[in-house]
Amino acid sequence: MPIQEKIAKAKRIQLEQQIASEIAKITKRNTGKGPRCTKARILEDIIEIYMDGFLTDLEHCLLENEENRGLIEELRKALRNTMHQAYIEILSPMLQMNLRILHVHMDIQKDSCKITLIIV
Repeated sequence: MPIQEKIAKAKRIQLEQQIASEIAKITKRNTGKGPRCTKARILEDIIEIYMDGFLTDLEHCLLENEENRGLIEELRKALRNTMHQAYIEILSPMLQMNLRILHVHMDIQKDSCKITLIIV
């Protein structure tokens, strides 16, 4: 592998780690608990962020009764706008790119979330 490709790959990996770290910090600041695991991938003009273990202890407790699932989904929807704006405000200057959230898939039962951002 040529040295330029190694440097580019190393820089991409470093940026992915920084993105994951910032997303975890924002999530913790807004919910009181950060995700157990956060990963980011940069793919051309897309950034994918994966969070595992992002629900709080209270949300897990409420999920013991399936009737509360809708309550948790609504709570997370309410938080989402605030957190997503913070994601964009932190990541855009860090990456020196304009970003927009393209898609969010949250699986409450599996305690996981995938956020897809697009570079605009």
